[in-house]
Amino acid sequence: QVRESFSWIFPTYNLSLPVLSDTSYLKEKIEQKFLQNAKEYKIALCLSGNGKNRYWEINNFVKLMDEIEKIKREVSFFVVGSGEKHLEEAKQLIAKSKNKNIINLINQTSLLEIKELLKKI
Repeated sequence: QVRESFSWIFPTYNLSLPVLSDTSYLKEKIEQKFLQNAKEYKIALCLSGNGKNRYWEINNFVKLMDEIEKIKREVSFFVVGSGEKHLEEAKQLIAKSKNKNIINLINQTSLLEIKELLKKI
């Protein structure tokens, strides 16, 4: 349906969407490794962006998390991504945040593991 709605802008026939392989075999691993101590509500945060206009300052994430916690007390935040820059940003986020339930997954998961994790949260 989405493909048809843009067909007047550019032809979209014979295009396929990217597909990640089945990750159901990772279900137990993800639940045991990352979700065992998670709160009722789970939110994934990706601190990166490509381009200046798509990048959010760490303080904005801290404010967002504080606001979410006012509404839902039982929340766990999962920080996902890869690279040393994102790892440093995640450390800053954890240091500045009042939230004690931040699970830092930077450089600790594969893309397939992230896919399975996102299915659970």
